[in-house]
Amino acid sequence: MDCLVVLGIILTAWILISKCKAGGSLTFIGKVIVSTWIGCGIAVLLISFIGSRTGAIHTWAISPINSTIFGMGFYICGVISSQKWCRNLGFGWWAGALLMLWIGDTDMHWDFAIMPLLIFFFLLVPGIIIFFKEKRSA
Repeated sequence: MDCLVVLGIILTAWILISKCKAGGSLTFIGKVIVSTWIGCGIAVLLISFIGSRTGAIHTWAISPINSTIFGMGFYICGVISSQKWCRNLGFGWWAGALLMLWIGDTDMHWDFAIMPLLIFFFLLVPGIIIFFKEKRSA
């Protein structure tokens, strides 16, 4: 699992660097949005891998904390880009985090059921929609 995460980080960095070289520099807003997501990604990695392995964070709390971070990223990017749907995705992530925190460590199985649903509906589906919108406009 750790190898896949490292591979994903390397691949993402390579894609970002190649896009910046091909398309020139980012605008100030673009830099803020990219920096927001890089910061969110680093926080998620630290919490998920270091926090859980050292025992500093209980395993049941990792998904709600990560959902809170994803909500922050979507909210910030939605406000900066004036896209209400993106901002509202943040509220969806926070609602999921609240639900997982409310369930707590009483039944860890619910936590593993809720997080994939959040990823599917609030990360994967919007990503696919954005991909096809960008493809049509290009």
